[in-house]
Amino acid sequence: MDSTAFEGKGFVGREEELLLLKNRLDDALVGKGSTTLLSGEAGIGKSRLLAEFKKHALALNIDILSGAASIDGTQPFVMFSNALRNEPDLLSRA
Repeated sequence: MDSTAFEGKGFVGREEELLLLKNRLDDALVGKGSTTLLSGEAGIGKSRLLAEFKKHALALNIDILSGAASIDGTQPFVMFSNALRNEPDLLSRA
């Protein structure tokens, strides 16, 4: 989901999770990488949380890749291929 879908709307109830993501980013910036999985029922705010985190990262000039998959999906790596598909010029910048 495009982060512009949330423009003008307040961000409530996920401050702790957003802080966790920001701390993971801080760790990555000093060489301590990790992977974070956001999961949960539809409508609980995963996309919004990710959009807020991406805004934070963008302010630091950092690219964040994200992908999505369904529990009933038959392609085990679809979230990774979706993340890369959404950033076609990423490898050319590396």
